Amino acid sequence: MFFSILYSARYILLRGHQETFVTHDLYDQIACKFPGKIGDDICQKFKIVFSLMPVAAVVGNKILCVHSGISHEVKRSVDEWKKIPRTEVITRLSSITRDLLFSCPVDDDGVGADSDDPIFFISSANEYIKTFNEAAVTVFCEKTNIELIVRSHDAPPKGFRFFADKQLITIFSATTYNKKDNIAAFLRVDEEGVVSIVQMRPTEVTAMKPDDKKRKKSGETGKKSAKPGKKAKETPKKGSKEKTSDSKDNSKESKEENDGKKKKPTSKPSKELDSIYDNETDD
Repeated sequence: MFFSILYSARYILLRGHQETFVTHDLYDQIACKFPGKIGDDICQKFKIVFSLMPVAAVVGNKILCVHSGISHEVKRSVDEWKKIPRTEVITRLSSITRDLLFSCPVDDDGVGADSDDPIFFISSANEYIKTFNEAAVTVFCEKTNIELIVRSHDAPPKGFRFFADKQLITIFSATTYNKKDNIAAFLRVDEEGVVSIVQMRPTEVTAMKPDDKKRKKSGETGKKSAKPGKKAKETPKKGSKEKTSDSKDNSKESKEENDGKKKKPTSKPSKELDSIYDNETDD
């Protein structure tokens, strides 16, 4: 959100399935903390903001980014979705918005998985959820001239998973999801449009004792230091040899060590991101 506000031309915060009024968890939390009219007003403002968020973005006219899936309601180009005006009128999600926020690739043993015909199957458990097979992805990419579809919504074990002959990739960029140590990943696109996958592993965090937390908060280290201007001398144990070290050699070794480390390459988006918005009107 922070980068989206500062660099609106480079960062686009996409709408996910959580940013809908179908999901009530957020509103239950608001109503618990702000009961009555204040809570209702806050919830209404959230709904308006959610309805104005983009549901998709196109990078370099070739990469389509969505939260969950694709829609069969496209004839030639995803630019058709841009013609739908944004509105603050809250009614219900349009069918295209539902597809982009909730539809998922079919499982290996799911309905139509082995079919050569494009299939969009509506779940019997939830009308919002559709599954689509590999043939549906291929037809969608051919019609829209899209080379890669990037989605999230699921958490693959390795942080990413390909589908439909690498025409679609599921990417998940949060480690320790649901308090579990999982591998995450993100995509990097260079100036030539070449896509690379960067994986991230959860960082090991050592739990601090309550006393250590208090010392850290107050600025105390809990260690006794030598008096200013004097170096603390270490008294060698009886029978052991005293070790000496040259500070200049240490600093030299440290410098060589730092110089030997490779700097992490920084990437900057070179192509303009094109937002696609949806409305919340009836079908």
